[in-house]
Amino acid sequence: MAADRDMTPTLLIVDDEKTTREGLRAALEGRYDVYLAEDAKAAMGLLEEDHFDVLLTDFRLPTEDGMKLIARAKSLSKPPDDGVWLGRAGCRGDEARGRRLHCQRAPAD
Repeated sequence: MAADRDMTPTLLIVDDEKTTREGLRAALEGRYDVYLAEDAKAAMGLLEEDHFDVLLTDFRLPTEDGMKLIARAKSLSKPPDDGVWLGRAGCRGDEARGRRLHCQRAPAD
């Protein structure tokens, strides 16, 4: 699994839109060992089994918003000191052109 791989950072992308997940994978797979999840439940399954260096999530997910997912993921284990949790602002249609990233640094303990 992710923790057993070489030094390539691991990235979990969570988005309910397949084209977005696949597009992000295509853009980032050269720099990260990329894993995909279509919803918060699938993401939590992966997060409970493995450590990820970066979590990139849509804010609007079918059963749980991205910020709640980030909070749950952070409660599982302490991220690395330089860990960053990312969430993409949810938007539809013409709003998609103005997408912004919310970046939350992992707290230093």
